[in-house]
Amino acid sequence: MNSDVDICIKTRNPDPYNLVHIKTDIENRLKMPVDIIRVRERMNPDLKRRIERMPFMSDPDLVLTLLRQIDNATDTLKSRTRDLHGPDDFTDTPAGREKLDGVCMQFMAIGEALKKVDRVTEGKLLARFPEVDWKGAMGFRDIIAHQYFDIDAEQVFWICTHSLEPMSAAIDEMIAELTDPKPPDC
Repeated sequence: MNSDVDICIKTRNPDPYNLVHIKTDIENRLKMPVDIIRVRERMNPDLKRRIERMPFMSDPDLVLTLLRQIDNATDTLKSRTRDLHGPDDFTDTPAGREKLDGVCMQFMAIGEALKKVDRVTEGKLLARFPEVDWKGAMGFRDIIAHQYFDIDAEQVFWICTHSLEPMSAAIDEMIAELTDPKPPDC
């Protein structure tokens, strides 16, 4: 069945009639077709892995919007910092200081959006990508906001050259997973 809503549930009792009643009740409330998948110990292992990898989201559209904003910001950062050779490129000229200001604004926006993603997904989405220091990225937003008149250009340059690409790749992977049109197969 092709539906707009797939719902995964865990039940103690494998009673299929109960699932039919749940499905019908939800379809009547939502006014759209629903697929119910009972998560259980003995089920298709590929489907189970896929279900377990999906984060809980109270608002998937908001999460996708935030991830796309973060993706745009990381692309902007990569573009703005492509020609930098060291932290002095941020500090030695008025144009460099202006670039530092713009880069810091993008990092603030990323940090704030990451906090929202983490909150909406109850910490489960970002935790699936431990190769990125999400806590550090969110915290860097606070450092910029509270120490704006004493930004450490070396730290900003280091983040641009060491942390930006892995974060961008993880965000791209999240977006791809959330926009995957394939419905789960039982």
